[in-house]
Amino acid sequence: VHSYGEVIVSPWGFTDRERNPNWDAYKRLVDKIANFNGYEHSTSTLSTFMYEVSGDTVDFFHGKAGVASLLFEIGDEFLQDCYTFDNEIVEDNLSALFYAAKISRKPFLTTAGIDVKDISLSNRGVVSSGQTLYVDIEMEGKNIFSTPAKDIRLFLDAHPYDRPLPAEPIMMSRTLPGRASTRLDTTGLDEGRHRICIEVTDRKMSKGAVTCAFFQVRSIRDRFDAN
Repeated sequence: VHSYGEVIVSPWGFTDRERNPNWDAYKRLVDKIANFNGYEHSTSTLSTFMYEVSGDTVDFFHGKAGVASLLFEIGDEFLQDCYTFDNEIVEDNLSALFYAAKISRKPFLTTAGIDVKDISLSNRGVVSSGQTLYVDIEMEGKNIFSTPAKDIRLFLDAHPYDRPLPAEPIMMSRTLPGRASTRLDTTGLDEGRHRICIEVTDRKMSKGAVTCAFFQVRSIRDRFDAN
């Protein structure tokens, strides 16, 4: 992260005008992140290129180690005033940085898939033991209509990257375009906080970013005490 320019910089930083060999993957990556902060893509082959650099960390880590490396040029002043930084820049960029963290395991592959934009839980995610929890999701992706979701999997108290998986995932049902839902039986779940993680696979077998949410299971006694 650096200031300033309101751009996301990808390799390369020198002006030989040759595109990075991973250009298509980088373009997808930056486009996905820019959905959150509205920044433009900057690299040596684009008109948004700011200035030539030599030996910078973005080029080094990608060229030497193959790491998907980006630089956020935040704000519109080198010494940004505190109010703008706290109330605009932080808010604009935290979601973008959270998304970058979510896809850090496989950034070039994950951004080709369909992401879960929002998870909605019935009763604000608080249920009594044995009650049904209704889960609705909204998906987003550049090709969500031309390459729709093939399957949508919900993992209870597990992450799809866990090995071995503690249980088989629950298949969600598509409802409207870009939406899906399922019902989760909470019978037998321990009291306390539980996590669901959802991953979408499209018809080209690309998997999008994993999105998670928490819900709370309380005892029947707690339910009556609350009333």
